[in-house]
Amino acid sequence: MLLTYSTSGVVNSIFGLIIGFLGGSPSAPVFMTLMGLSFYYSRNKGLKSGIRRGLQLILFGYLLNFFRGVLPVYLTGLPAPSKAAGIPAAVADYTNAFLELDILHFAGQAG
Repeated sequence: MLLTYSTSGVVNSIFGLIIGFLGGSPSAPVFMTLMGLSFYYSRNKGLKSGIRRGLQLILFGYLLNFFRGVLPVYLTGLPAPSKAAGIPAAVADYTNAFLELDILHFAGQAG
């Protein structure tokens, strides 16, 4: 995203290098660390709120899978069936796209 929406001056600055590093390979561990810190410093530390927050994260993960995987493939097939025929079968499989695990599923189980 930084390379797409930014100028070369920003990309090569200290800010750009830090954002590029944190958004690159270590983005999942950075996300999980920040999420763990937010859970630790949260005002709602009870078991019930933790379980509710974990279930919400898992549901958000499935919602993201729907909007990222299932819906675009479905909408591609409506106006242009010939383009949808060119989509690989693994991508066009709605069940696998919906059930694909993501970092939100992991965070929901870890939280």
